[in-house]
Formats: sequence, C-alpha cells, structure tokens
Amino acid sequence: MRLSKLLFIILFFLISKTALVQNRIDSDFIFNEFTVSLNHTSVENQNTANRLGLGIGMYKSWRDSYLFGFVSGISYNQTSQFKNYITMGQMYNYSKATFILHSFSIPFLMRLNFGSRTKFFIESGMFAEITAQGTCKATAIFYSFSGPTEVRAIKDKGIFGNNFGAIANVGFLFPVGNYEILSKFGYQFGFNSFGFGHESLRNVFLSASLGFKLY
Repeated sequence: MRLSKLLFIILFFLISKTALVQNRIDSDFIFNEFTVSLNHTSVENQNTANRLGLGIGMYKSWRDSYLFGFVSGISYNQTSQFKNYITMGQMYNYSKATFILHSFSIPFLMRLNFGSRTKFFIESGMFAEITAQGTCKATAIFYSFSGPTEVRAIKDKGIFGNNFGAIANVGFLFPVGNYEILSKFGYQFGFNSFGFGHESLRNVFLSASLGFKLY
C-alpha cells in the first residue's frame, strides 16, 4: 500500500497545483477535469474474488458545448484481486494470493454531451496502460520427495507489463460556483493478460468517480 499512497499523494498535489494556476496559464494547455475514484475489480471465474482499489485522474475535455466532444488525460489506478490457488511449478504452489496492480493509463475518448446547465454525458473509447508495479502476497507451499512439505508467507513483486483496452463511462456535470461537480461511473476492460505461474491476470474493473471541472 505504500506505493499506492505515495502515487495518490503526488497526483493529488499535481491536481491542486494545476487548479491554482488555471487562471494564469492558457486553458488550452491545462487539465480541466479532476477525479478520484473507487475501483472494484470485475473478473469472473471460480478462482477469483474481486477486491476494492482506488484511482485518481487529470483530464482535458474539448468541445464541451457541442454534442460530440473529446476527452484525454492521465490516470493512476490501483486494483486488487484474490486468487484461491495458483500452480507455480512442479514442486510448489501458491494459495490465498492477493494481487495489487498499480497502473497508469492514457485514455482517448469520444464524449456525447446532453443538456445545457446540468449535463449528462456518455463517453467511450480506448486506453493505453502501463502496469508500473504489481505485488502478490500469498502462502507458498513447497513439496519435497525426501522431506516434509514447507509452508511460508511470501511477497512477490514481479508483475509488470503494457496493456490496452476499452473504456465506457456515463456521468453528470452540474454547476457549483466557479466549478462543475463531476460524477461518473465506468467500466475499463484490459485486453492483455499477465501470466503469473499457470494463472492469467486481467486488469478489468468498475469505477465510481467524483471530482470537479474548471470552466
């Protein structure tokens, strides 16, 4: 959790500084949407239990007053999932494994805007992603032909990789003072899987986001 907290603090600091200098710099070069999110992994199989995570993002939207707009930016997402059992090799396995993935994504989205003051939007598109670090905490079971079975707790940090996939979001924007409050719900589906032993990890999750938009 230390890495996720550090990244969250860094991005939150960047969001705060960006908002403060908004009036001093040309808005064409500044992010204008900022969100924090609660993530819930959505992997469906009998060996997996989905877990909660968090996220934070900075985005730029274009053509806000038109029906068709565009959104891009950068986000950090922490996601987690639990595996009951993983076959690692001929002589050892993992059980009760909790995986935590730390990923950075760049989305490229088309947004449909509805309404004038209070707005409803639908957006979808693709994303590119880098998993900067992934950890696995598990119980390792080592078998031996000549001695007793050994059981011990382990922490593996060897999960890295690139990913891409699809995003779909729906949300609302409503004005409050000099800002607009932004709320959206989304689904992010990573096409690539990460091999870990004889198990495949896929970064697929639902998110509920809350934030604000600068005029």
